[in-house]
Amino acid sequence: MDPLIEKTIRRCEPRAGSLIVTVIGDVVSPHGNQVWLGSLIAALEPFGLNQRQIRTAVSRLVADGWLRSEQVGRRSYYGFSDLGLREFAGAARRIYRPPGIVDWDGRWTLVMNGGCDADSFNELARHLAWQGFAKLTTGLLGHPCFSSEAVKESVVNEPAVVVWRASSDSDRALSTKLRAAWDLDALDSGFRSFTKMFGPLSKWVGEKQLDGANAFAIRLMLVHEYRRLVLKSIELPRSLIPKGASNLESYKLASDLYQAVSDASLEYIRAHLTAIDGPLGAPDPAYFKRFDGFSVPLAGAA
Repeated sequence: MDPLIEKTIRRCEPRAGSLIVTVIGDVVSPHGNQVWLGSLIAALEPFGLNQRQIRTAVSRLVADGWLRSEQVGRRSYYGFSDLGLREFAGAARRIYRPPGIVDWDGRWTLVMNGGCDADSFNELARHLAWQGFAKLTTGLLGHPCFSSEAVKESVVNEPAVVVWRASSDSDRALSTKLRAAWDLDALDSGFRSFTKMFGPLSKWVGEKQLDGANAFAIRLMLVHEYRRLVLKSIELPRSLIPKGASNLESYKLASDLYQAVSDASLEYIRAHLTAIDGPLGAPDPAYFKRFDGFSVPLAGAA
């Protein structure tokens, strides 16, 4: 692996469980949602994770309901469970889509604890945080764009939770609340750091003939770090994005670099990651719509 990529991995210091969610979501799920644990361990070892760490993290994700397992002979195969697929699908809409493109009617979707126990509401808040909701005050969550109908699907088993739509008459107060609730200053700093970290890699990729291992490493770390930032942020309409925000620049960098390494990373994935029936197959059609979309079919993807 190239020293520049190794340096980037050391700076990211990926945790096993979080990185496994990234690789299952970004790599395994579009290729059939099934991977042999042995091939996954081999693919993740260059990221500083040993076999024990990976096995422990996978077991925890199964216990938490994120992953499902299938045993064939002495081999174990893993992929997202139904829960994991739903959760990552919601996250993927935010990771791979340009920021600020949503239409907005000026109203917010609010979710209030109308009497359910604190543990249940905290679990709901954790789930909705993946969709970009933030805590506005105790027992109250908010999002400017997420539809109230979609939220109702998440609270169907919590009759004491109240969902409604509301607007604000104070743009100044709203701006202050936005910066505090979503910690926009810290997020903007995070996006600037992301651009600083992956900018040199983008330049390096443009000057190199990439091999599969380097391309796979760049793709995985790129999505991992970008995912962490995006899922902490809020999906703001353009009219609410602070002037000079760095997320638009970071998205452009992520989009360009992801597409630049995709061909070589797909070759690596199909050569080194295996499912029950053999090497991972071609990615599903949704893969080609990620980020700004691929203008032509990728080599080896048919």
